[in-house]
Amino acid sequence: MIQSFYTQLQVSLRALREVVAPALDSNNKQALEQFHLSLVTLEFLRARLPYSRRYVRMELKHWITLGQKVLALLAPAWPAQTAVTDAIALGQGKLADPEADDEEYLIISRQLRELISGMVTDAAGHPLESQLDALIVAATEHLLLCERVWCLPLGFELRPDELPSLEQLLTRVV
Repeated sequence: MIQSFYTQLQVSLRALREVVAPALDSNNKQALEQFHLSLVTLEFLRARLPYSRRYVRMELKHWITLGQKVLALLAPAWPAQTAVTDAIALGQGKLADPEADDEEYLIISRQLRELISGMVTDAAGHPLESQLDALIVAATEHLLLCERVWCLPLGFELRPDELPSLEQLLTRVV
């Protein structure tokens, strides 16, 4: 059995293209469509697998930093945000743990995103609302660029050559 996930994906893709594709019934449009979608998905996974851990760690770092900035801005208005503080501490602990799973990074990122979204909702009509909105927009610019570059293999970008490489983005300190 092949031990490398990357190699397993390459072998599977080759088998699908060279053996399975020619054997498909060309009259079965739904089967052809599903086959093509599966192939594209596996190609995407193969292309992004080498970067996946670094990407989810970068994303968690983003949400921790944004959570800290939001807390600093809103501290006078909402002094007790223990859920956000706890989630930030948990995220920092997981980033320091070399055995943490990628899924743990994703769960904490999602939790921080939801907590920050809740704080934004709660700030509606508050004097700090516009400052908070500006902070969120400025802080999220890098993450949105990373998400666009992450999805480049899917072919949605009009001018992909104008975007930086994923490698450049993942090594950039935000």
